[in-house]
Amino acid sequence: MEMRPLALRDITEPTITMDCRKCGRHGELNVKRLRQRYGSDLLIAVLVEIASRDCEFRERGQTDRCGAFCGTLEAMKAAPDIGSGNAYARAKGGE
Repeated sequence: MEMRPLALRDITEPTITMDCRKCGRHGELNVKRLRQRYGSDLLIAVLVEIASRDCEFRERGQTDRCGAFCGTLEAMKAAPDIGSGNAYARAKGGE
């Protein structure tokens, strides 16, 4: 199976989560609105950069970096064979 960077078009859930390992920041973003604003081809990695652009750790340099990541993407990678539904919530012990 060919691996390619995931984009908004690959997300089937209505929301996508963004989290930070450094500061504990957490948020859920509406996928439909994100597609309208940025387009379906926006890479998830770029979305993480956009969502965390106001992070105080982003500008600090290499030793104290921002820990932002897409929680939904991490959950999808951890359990790719699980059917539809909220992958993030399932990974956290929910639905």
